[in-house]
Amino acid sequence: MTTAEELSQEQKDKIVSMHNKIRYDVKDGDLLELKWDDELASKASGWAQNCQWPHNPDRQSTLGTVGENIAVTKGGIVEGINYLASEKKQWNYETECEVKDGCGHYTQLIWENTEKVGCGLQKCDSISGLDSDFNGYEYLVCNY
Repeated sequence: MTTAEELSQEQKDKIVSMHNKIRYDVKDGDLLELKWDDELASKASGWAQNCQWPHNPDRQSTLGTVGENIAVTKGGIVEGINYLASEKKQWNYETECEVKDGCGHYTQLIWENTEKVGCGLQKCDSISGLDSDFNGYEYLVCNY
């Protein structure tokens, strides 16, 4: 059984501000500032509610194909986004990164043409595709 969590305006604002802070630090503030998008959030919430790992195979929206970041967390939104951003240590502006280096979450956060973000957070008794070590975790899904 899962417990759906409707994000508050404060949580949405936190998601946007954390993303924009991460993006600002990349090119001296030269990346687009992200704005919250309800359509992206609805799609992210729908996938999070499935409690199914890994990525949603259907990432089509009226915006086209959307990018997606996923994370499991015990610490909610802040811990989840910090986890995604932690891949920065494998990335630099000149060489970017190799897939094997594990920085795909980070590159999605800082993708230059991204303008919008929407996320969903779901408390999951278990997450299909992950072992039982993740039972009771929250599943954060962000679409861009």
